[in-house]
Amino acid sequence: NVDKGEIQLEKMEDTVHFEVEQFNKRVITEPFNRAILTKLTEFIDPTGKEKTIIFAATDQHADLVVRLLKEAFQAYGDEVEDDAIMKITGSIYKPSEAIKRFKNELLPNIVVTVDLLTTGIDVPAITNIVFLRRVQSRIL
Repeated sequence: NVDKGEIQLEKMEDTVHFEVEQFNKRVITEPFNRAILTKLTEFIDPTGKEKTIIFAATDQHADLVVRLLKEAFQAYGDEVEDDAIMKITGSIYKPSEAIKRFKNELLPNIVVTVDLLTTGIDVPAITNIVFLRRVQSRIL
């Protein structure tokens, strides 16, 4: 309990057993994502050199995240170029070219994806990783 200054020690099991699809469905709600992304705008810069990658639960969730993040930056008062925030999944036109742009060009500097974890990506400028979905690995 933080308010009382108490420390509660818990041991976490190596694996947590629950239905991934059920968990992911709960995070694909507009109010939840709006709250998270509004807070996120305080920490990331859509015009800076630092890259951010956001992992969504589904392709439709990625679309929702892109839209809500752009809206959140506008509400925060930031001018955001349309290609600063981009979805990169297997469903977009020429995903490999989009990955190259993310890796080598200033924009996009915020990418929302579902499947780049499985394909692997090496972008040294990534400084922020956000998971809006369940991941199996405790390391991540």
